[in-house]
Amino acid sequence: PAWIQGHDKQMRPVSYRQFGHFEIWNVLKLTSLQKLIRFHSWEAEQALRVMNNTSKDTGYNIETFVLVIDAAGWSMKLATSDAFAFIKGMVSTDADHYPGTIIV
Repeated sequence: PAWIQGHDKQMRPVSYRQFGHFEIWNVLKLTSLQKLIRFHSWEAEQALRVMNNTSKDTGYNIETFVLVIDAAGWSMKLATSDAFAFIKGMVSTDADHYPGTIIV
């Protein structure tokens, strides 16, 4: 699960992701790794829209958003090659398309 909720003290949107119990093998029965990475991009684009709207509403230039990753419940059982490929894909996408935008 992922969602954007509220802002920090600097008016940056805060995006939350729960990866602690993320069993990627079950998700990959329903979709592809590439689609998961594209969904990650869609989530980042939603945060960019919030940043743009907040900038317009407040008159301040909001250029970053905060990403909070909840890893409670994570275990080595979840550390599969698919999980690492997903992480690598997200990091690569962020570096290529959103450099300096996401604060983890």
